[in-house]
Amino acid sequence: MKQMRSFSRMAVVLIFLFLVCAPQTAFSQAPEVLDVEAVVCRDVVDRKPVGADTNFPDSIGKLYCFSKIIGAKAPTTVSHVWYYGNAEVFRISLSVNSATWRTWSTKTIQPHETDSWHVEILDASENKLEVINFQILKQ
Repeated sequence: MKQMRSFSRMAVVLIFLFLVCAPQTAFSQAPEVLDVEAVVCRDVVDRKPVGADTNFPDSIGKLYCFSKIIGAKAPTTVSHVWYYGNAEVFRISLSVNSATWRTWSTKTIQPHETDSWHVEILDASENKLEVINFQILKQ
């Protein structure tokens, strides 16, 4: 009888340790992985990018970052973060409402803002999904 109680207590302790010490991933689903197809372009027409490129003139006025998000299992968000050089100049959160979703953001480019730019596309947890590098060329 004494051995039985001892065994029962040990089993309870082992179960408790397993539940407390087991990694969270053992009980949760794998994180959602989103695929992104993205470009910087001159315009978006009928939900399609127009004039995608990596070099634009300083007279461009406005650019678009177009993203096609694939793989969302539930509504979520992505962010477009625009950088001039290494300085963040604009950030916007965009809804993703189906497994395949197209969305875009726009940024006005001043004529003096020449040289290197990039847009980072982040998931809802701020994980970097894609980076698009482009140049504004002095004309």
